[in-house]
Amino acid sequence: MGVKQSIYDEWGRVVAQELMRERGIADTRTFNLIAWDAVEGAMASFSTGFSTFVTKFVSHFGGTKKMLGHWQDTSKSCPSCGQPNEDMSHVTRCQEEGRAQMRTESAHVVAQWLLDTHMDEELVEGLMDYIIAGGTKQLVELLDDDSEYLDYAREHDQLGWDSFLEGRISSSLLEIQRDCLHRSGAYMTIGKCNARTHLKKVEGRTQEDHDRVRTEVRDLLAVQPEDLLPEHRHLLDFDAEALGQGSTRDRLLWLNRMETAKEAKLAVNRRRTQHEENRGDGLR
Repeated sequence: MGVKQSIYDEWGRVVAQELMRERGIADTRTFNLIAWDAVEGAMASFSTGFSTFVTKFVSHFGGTKKMLGHWQDTSKSCPSCGQPNEDMSHVTRCQEEGRAQMRTESAHVVAQWLLDTHMDEELVEGLMDYIIAGGTKQLVELLDDDSEYLDYAREHDQLGWDSFLEGRISSSLLEIQRDCLHRSGAYMTIGKCNARTHLKKVEGRTQEDHDRVRTEVRDLLAVQPEDLLPEHRHLLDFDAEALGQGSTRDRLLWLNRMETAKEAKLAVNRRRTQHEENRGDGLR
């Protein structure tokens, strides 16, 4: 990198830091916790249209009732829960049943991707519950008291819900993921994880792919309510005929949610067993 580019980068960093401080987004300390190189890399990988959406979302200039009310004579209240001045912060926090369900479904998709890229199950479960909570809980509350990820969770909570939803993640999370990839023995890097997600979105499916998905769906039809955590049992309330006649994409989405729900139940069982064994050792 040349001197001129270094000067431009430093100038941009100073301006961004001052802007975020003025808007109450991040002070000097939390600004430096953010993995800015990863943010830049992610933005560079997006299409122009999606980059525009992200920019509007982060700038809070999205299609909310509050923004619409600036140029139309219409209510600015949230159409789902009725809260006045629906802005981007409220959109991701709204606790109305339908919006909460959409957030839960999104959490399952994110969790499945994290499991596919070999992140530790304990942290995946914590992040999934964090997303489902919709800004009402801190990550540190959702981890065990002896979790190895508490230091990261504290950094995460200093950055807050909006930063997480808008992609301003802590550098510590990247370090954790590198360790997870190393321990798993996976032939992947952080960059390759991102490329893998892109390939999943654009590659076509063969007839073999369609048949495999149908087989996996049939296998999961045998899952019973007690095999899932209470908050995930709604996944069993579906029209099996409609799912069978629907698109492979719809079946894959249901499969991802079910697999994530099963993993969550197994993780809870493992932690309960470990806790009972530790307690038994303490009594001996």
